[in-house]
Amino acid sequence: MIAFGWFLLYKCWMVSSQNRIVFVLGALLLANRWAWTITDLAFARLDCSSAGGCMYTENLTTIIGSQVSDVAIDIFCTMAVLIGCQYHLRSDIRGLFLVIMEENGEFNI
Repeated sequence: MIAFGWFLLYKCWMVSSQNRIVFVLGALLLANRWAWTITDLAFARLDCSSAGGCMYTENLTTIIGSQVSDVAIDIFCTMAVLIGCQYHLRSDIRGLFLVIMEENGEFNI
């Protein structure tokens, strides 16, 4: 999910015309996500029994932290793109939906 978060933050930064505030906040969110990943790896356990099977056990706190961090990235990117499009396109929100549909190949203008 880190790669997808990075992609969302990069696209968000580009849509915001490479705004410095968006870059700094996005970098902080990505660093937070990496911190949760490293913490998860530090607290996770791999138990291999003699019966031939291994079980990977994660820490519940780090799982929740990682998921909350992913949601924070999603919310930040959504808000930054909506605000950026309103500011830069100076149009109503319907224009944004047409752009998104065109980028996703759902609609040809």
